[in-house]
Amino acid sequence: MGNFVGVYSTFTQGPQEGRDAGKQKRYWFVWDSEDAGYSVQALDGAFQPMDEALVVDPVTFRVSFSAEPSILAVPVFAASACRAPAAAVTPEQSAAARTEMEVLLRARFGTLLLKVRRGDDVPGTLKALRDIAEVEEGIVPEHKFMFAEFGIILRKRKLPEIALAHARRVLALSPGDSHAHFNIARIYHILGKLGDAEQHLLTALEFSPDLEDARKFLAYIGKERRKTEFDARRTRHR
Repeated sequence: MGNFVGVYSTFTQGPQEGRDAGKQKRYWFVWDSEDAGYSVQALDGAFQPMDEALVVDPVTFRVSFSAEPSILAVPVFAASACRAPAAAVTPEQSAAARTEMEVLLRARFGTLLLKVRRGDDVPGTLKALRDIAEVEEGIVPEHKFMFAEFGIILRKRKLPEIALAHARRVLALSPGDSHAHFNIARIYHILGKLGDAEQHLLTALEFSPDLEDARKFLAYIGKERRKTEFDARRTRHR
């Protein structure tokens, strides 16, 4: 199991929906397994283990788990199941795990945005927002929609560098996604990297020739380039 490091918590979506929706806190025993990442074991309301231990990679652990130093519960004995052969996973179980990972990451993302707005530990919070884009544990191609949404929100919040990390993750999950290329182009445009923006727009049009927004954006960047060049020439001749 590694070295026991304490009790940590995560948030999962509550059973209610709509206006009454809420987040439920879940507690875990955590062991630092060094090269293997972290072993985590879910706890019930009495801080007793409910399930077998799981292994979580360091990036997922960093963005999804929060230390609870005020909780002094400790395991009576180390569970031995985290190294046991994995049982066959049904499609229903796989979908449930995918959904739970998305809930965890969305909750973490929302919490971090709130911290940025409040000005709490801004450098650390911005790094944590970027780290979400690097989570590997439990991520599947269907999560591209979540990362695309994160990227758009971050771009609108004027955090283009972090938005770019999320937009690139969409592309890693779905290389042929023309809208992913379009969203990356928008971020590069904000960053003033017009050549990179044009390249992604051209790639978007290769995948989706009828993507009119990409065609219009490409024309707009061309117009910007011509204006910049004209202004530069006029300045030189003054």
